[in-house]
Amino acid sequence: MRSWRCKINSRKVMALTDCQYRTWDLLLCLTDAAGNLPSIDDMSFHMRLTRAEMERRLVELVDLRFIDPVMDGAAISYRAHDWQYWQRKWDCDPTNAERQKRHRERKKTSSKSKHSVTVTGSVTESVTEKRSVSVSTSEGRILSATRGGVTKMPYHEKDGG
Repeated sequence: MRSWRCKINSRKVMALTDCQYRTWDLLLCLTDAAGNLPSIDDMSFHMRLTRAEMERRLVELVDLRFIDPVMDGAAISYRAHDWQYWQRKWDCDPTNAERQKRHRERKKTSSKSKHSVTVTGSVTESVTEKRSVSVSTSEGRILSATRGGVTKMPYHEKDGG
């Protein structure tokens, strides 16, 4: 289920009380892939509400057109309003996984060819390198850094002395 940033600018959504908004948002989390809500008993269980309180909140959200009642003969169920608009199936492309796999393979292959380096067997790695850096501070003190850490050198005057 998607939650859209544009709802912050919706007068309809912003007119909800905190309780109504929280109920609506949590009910959206209970929907199936088609936007259908579970039974009232299941909704009240998940929302930790009594059945009567769940029914009261549903009536409010139906009146405000956030939830749609669905009549199936004598039985009534509920569905999120405009589900098909807000939860489009455009991103449920069945060919996406295969296309992504091919894309990653191409990317991996091109990456290997760009950075491929061949090292001959005659090269041995016996280089031990000691790096050191000296930095003068504004106070004239020299800091010397090696792999082992930073050491402070004695005060050094700029005139060579």
